[in-house]
Amino acid sequence: MQLDRLHSVAMSNENIDKELISARIERLKRQLDDQTVLRKAFDRRDAEVDRYIFSMLNDERRSQWRIYKETWKRLTTERQEIDERLFLGREQISALRIQCASWEGFDYDKSRRPHACQIVEKDVGENGEGA
Repeated sequence: MQLDRLHSVAMSNENIDKELISARIERLKRQLDDQTVLRKAFDRRDAEVDRYIFSMLNDERRSQWRIYKETWKRLTTERQEIDERLFLGREQISALRIQCASWEGFDYDKSRRPHACQIVEKDVGENGEGA
């Protein structure tokens, strides 16, 4: 997800440091490669642990172990997705705060400023979490 965002920023015509974006893209690619290697090692180790556990359990316990393991994997994946969504949401709130702060210097009717700025000021605390 981060890699896709960086690619879109790099392709945009905005006035940004292309070298910095390219360096971040390369770093993310290396991290993905490292993650792939670690995932393969984890899967091998997981298979070894499964074989050992299965040799020690009866059929009923094996079934329970499979259910436990599938549930654990599903919940872990969901937690990672939630963590990533929270991270992205906090980034968006931070960017919105910066944008809204730029409106503060203008002499205008505050009720006419963008609705999103009103929401951020009203509902979001200082640490980026809801009130």
